[in-house]
Amino acid sequence: MIAAWLLYGVLRWRGTQLPRDPRVRRGFATMGLLGAIVPFSLIAYGEIRVDSSLAAILIGAVPLFTVVFSHLFGADERLNWRRGGGVLLGFAGVRFLFGRETFSGPAGEAIAQPAILTAAACYAGAAVYARRLRHIPVPILSTDTMVAAAGLLLPVALIVEQPWTLRPSAGAVAAVALLGVVMTGLATLMFFRLIASAGATFATQVNYLIPAVGALGGVVLLGETLEVHALAALALILAGVAAVRAATRQRSDA
Repeated sequence: MIAAWLLYGVLRWRGTQLPRDPRVRRGFATMGLLGAIVPFSLIAYGEIRVDSSLAAILIGAVPLFTVVFSHLFGADERLNWRRGGGVLLGFAGVRFLFGRETFSGPAGEAIAQPAILTAAACYAGAAVYARRLRHIPVPILSTDTMVAAAGLLLPVALIVEQPWTLRPSAGAVAAVALLGVVMTGLATLMFFRLIASAGATFATQVNYLIPAVGALGGVVLLGETLEVHALAALALILAGVAAVRAATRQRSDA
């Protein structure tokens, strides 16, 4: 909701109105579902149960999913053997991360990692689907996606969470505000602009920074510990994304 109000304020300041066409609004609802509601909820669920560094490594699989979805559902970004090799290498890292202990704990912990990986797949799906809406100006696409997501999720939050019963700390409120303004509102605007100008695969390749930065932040700021298998998985995922990026750049140069 914070991101929706921020983006809507920018839109009105520019003197632009949101479209009323039902078909267009259904597209925004789909974007809100794939790009916000499902992944935000799954990441929040997962990060209560696993370290932030581990979650960041899993989110690094977004470019790998995007390459696959672009091949299956897109017409302009096909999968070739070099991209395919990078995808297989990256998913080998994901599989390496899913050790035997992943599914051996309590029910909530057992599905935490798969939940975060599903969120990564949703982000990739949203990036590919956004190409269908590239005729819509980026500020409108960004704003209406967040407005649709907030509108769909608000009734669920009121029923499930009963937020009026919560007593968040000042630090928690500040964190939510930062997530809403910077990591969601401004990031959504920049992300859609990048998709419109460079394509879904290129846009999601910025996610190769997430595993490294997230893992480092978890260790330095939160005192988390990265096990050897997590470091190996991180290296494989980054290598896979790098291979996909190199293949994409070579194709662009050609």
